[in-house]
Amino acid sequence: QGHTSSLLNVSFNEEDYQIITLSTDRCMKIWDVRTFRCMQTMFDHTQCLPENRHVALAYDPLRHSIITGTTYPTVWPMRKISARFPATYVGHTKTCITCLLSHFEHFVTADHEMVMVWDMSTGERIFAYNASRV
Repeated sequence: QGHTSSLLNVSFNEEDYQIITLSTDRCMKIWDVRTFRCMQTMFDHTQCLPENRHVALAYDPLRHSIITGTTYPTVWPMRKISARFPATYVGHTKTCITCLLSHFEHFVTADHEMVMVWDMSTGERIFAYNASRV
């Protein structure tokens, strides 16, 4: 379900709690950060030339679209899909302000109070640290 090649860029859809990823094989995936599930996958099937490889990614909240940059911008409409919080939700209750993908198969997220470390293969939270209580 994950990417099969290296990631190039990441963008965020804060309103719907989604992360949008772009990989070197011209694949875009929309992930729900509450469930760690892939909600949508899109591929660019145009002929792949060095000059038209995707190098930029942005989320447009007004049009609910992804914009990628090659030698020209391309707009990719997204389906409006929203997952519900699972009953055993252990994630952030406030909007995440940053995230980091490590080389150790971990994903680190942070809001203004909490820092959390997640296992990328299982989606389980490994560690949580309340930084506001320092």
